[in-house]
Amino acid sequence: MKKITAILLTIAMSLSLVACTGNSKDTKKTKKTKKTKKTAVETDETEEPTETPSESPTETETEPTTPPPSVLTFDESLDYIGISTPFEDWGFYAVFDENQGETYTYGLVADRLEIQEPGYDALQQAIDSDIAIMRDPEIDYFYEEGVQFLQDHADGKTVSTLIKGFRTPIFRADSQILSFALTEATDLETGEFLTYNYLSATGERLYQDDVILDRDRMSDYFIELFNKADADNEYLEWIQKEVGDILDGRLEFTMSYDAIYVLSEGYSLGNNYYACKIPVIGHEELFNLEYFGSTPNLYSIRSDMDNKLIWDVDGDGQLDEIEASSVYNDSAGPEFVTLTIRYNDYTFDSKAENLDVISYGIEELLFMKSNDGNYLYVRMTAPDSYVDTYIFKIENNQLTYVDMCYDFFRSGAMIDPSCFGVAGFMDTLGSGVFYNEASILGNDGKPDYLYDYWSCQEDAVTCKKDIKGTSIDPETLDPIEEVTIPAGTCVRTFLYNPMTQSLIVETLTTDLDANQYVELDFKKDEDWNLTVNGKDINDLFYSIMFWG
Repeated sequence: MKKITAILLTIAMSLSLVACTGNSKDTKKTKKTKKTKKTAVETDETEEPTETPSESPTETETEPTTPPPSVLTFDESLDYIGISTPFEDWGFYAVFDENQGETYTYGLVADRLEIQEPGYDALQQAIDSDIAIMRDPEIDYFYEEGVQFLQDHADGKTVSTLIKGFRTPIFRADSQILSFALTEATDLETGEFLTYNYLSATGERLYQDDVILDRDRMSDYFIELFNKADADNEYLEWIQKEVGDILDGRLEFTMSYDAIYVLSEGYSLGNNYYACKIPVIGHEELFNLEYFGSTPNLYSIRSDMDNKLIWDVDGDGQLDEIEASSVYNDSAGPEFVTLTIRYNDYTFDSKAENLDVISYGIEELLFMKSNDGNYLYVRMTAPDSYVDTYIFKIENNQLTYVDMCYDFFRSGAMIDPSCFGVAGFMDTLGSGVFYNEASILGNDGKPDYLYDYWSCQEDAVTCKKDIKGTSIDPETLDPIEEVTIPAGTCVRTFLYNPMTQSLIVETLTTDLDANQYVELDFKKDEDWNLTVNGKDINDLFYSIMFWG
């Protein structure tokens, strides 16, 4: 089978989108029987099964409570297996429509799961076998449809931009369990998600009855968690489908240290799904506890749909409870909210602390244990479409505000504090979303980017004129020779270093093997004038587009 030649991410070991490897003990490392179905009460309006942006955040009144003792056994006996984030393969074709004056792009970004730590050959073989059923056709489709895309353009037919994804977000990747989901693929139906859970030591697949001990009681628990008084028929159909799957023993779910997750259709935190958490704590009798409670020595835990998180946060053997809410702060102006976070008996109030919070509401809470402390991340939807992340240190039974991060955390699972995805908006040859990986180790809970270069998978532009640059070895980023990109060539931003303003583009041809990687003399001044070789980029490229 053909391989996508747009640089398999062995290249990116020196670039940006490499999976992390190694143990979190390192300060920074880089490659890493059917039954009757139950129903719910029908009403009119829909509500998603996890926190979504809200036009009017409201504060939930809760009395401080002491969480009950857990029968889970907590320990930090696990190790990461070097696959905290997927590798990626990609390929792009592009054409220029002279009549429209527009550039159109057809591409594929496909996750690839490769374990970097030794001793997991059986697990790797199981992954390869199971995922190839979906991944191999995806790559075949890309080549077939790419050829058709080019032919349609050559025949004068209308084409449009389409960048497809084959996405496998990871929920656990340690020496006990590997758990991930397939959330994007051509062969998936709308709203369909496939999930994969393995015993890491043997590669044995885990299914519902291996993890969930009582189908009837689990279906009741599911309804208790997700049934809403104002739910519409579409939402109720989702509940009924999942309940039916539970009773039939074929629920699709992923696993974390403290929960299982069921995925539903939607858009949250840069993903095309909602991860609906079903906590183990409080319902331990429903789960095979062998698979929960153990973690690596550094790890993360996500909140549930009500922005509540119960876990032994400080390691004293007692459960702690964290809960957050937001309400509009009318005195501060539109879109200002008061953020309230309760940590056991301690309450943080952003208004009282003179912390300005501009948001449409809370997306989720994330707890991370790092090598220099315990941190809470409050991920909030911002008016400018960013996800603003407010960082707090958990220490001495209270919360201390640390900072706010504009680059939303890209990964849907965020399992490893030493390696997780981040994304940010940047302007180069137009506006785009750029990706990197980060660690919080030894950095007061703040993201420390692992790579100087950020990668980009945005649409292509077309050269109006010949443009000089320097060809680059994509594996080492070493310069090769001076080259000229001919007028009429389609290019896309490949890598960008915002500190040095080094910009590397990929030339897009009909033969992916013939594509070049070229560093351009790109500059961005204080007045936001963007130039290549001293000339305004709008004079050099078609299809430049900026957001906002």
